Amino acid sequence: IDATQHYLKVGEFTEIEKETKDEIDVEIQTEDCFSYYARCVEDVVIKDSPAFIKARLIASGIRPINNVVDITNYVLMLFGQPLHAFDKAKLGDKIVVRRAKDNETTITLDDIERKLNHHDIVITDTTNDSEDTRIVCVAGVMGCSNTEVTETTKTVVLESAVFRPLSVRRTSSKLGLRSESSVRFERGVDLNRTQAALDYACYLLTKYAD
Repeated sequence: IDATQHYLKVGEFTEIEKETKDEIDVEIQTEDCFSYYARCVEDVVIKDSPAFIKARLIASGIRPINNVVDITNYVLMLFGQPLHAFDKAKLGDKIVVRRAKDNETTITLDDIERKLNHHDIVITDTTNDSEDTRIVCVAGVMGCSNTEVTETTKTVVLESAVFRPLSVRRTSSKLGLRSESSVRFERGVDLNRTQAALDYACYLLTKYAD
């Protein structure tokens, strides 16, 4: 039995009438992003994950942080699909996936400033009436501190995307930054599981983030 179908069968959830596209736009400006899905999850309660998720993450060498972040990592283990969660209150109303500019910098979740160049793919945000964009994630490698999920987060934007393996490998190597996500992207991610992983994460959030 295909594991993806098994998890989706037990992981059904109900979507409300409000659509994510009414909350946030997505624009892809680089061919090195093969697909990009986003979904808003409202009224989440940030707390500890249930014991079984913590135990499985620890067994995989991943440190539990909170239920939202842990669920993205747990789904990564199950599906092989990296996910990322943004705090929507800290995010603009438009996501733009693009190449970084030479010498553009950002601070990643480990509180280290990273200098990027045009070989790197970045997730940026902006408003619909502005052309200026701000880096909120080094694509395929690590998110940035400016949109980090914390105990005050109420709405998250979940990202499930696929990036060119060679590009992620180049960025990860240059920055000296290997993550669970970058390892998966470097090996190649199954495009057929990208949305399925997002769906299952949303099911887990409805169950374990109230």
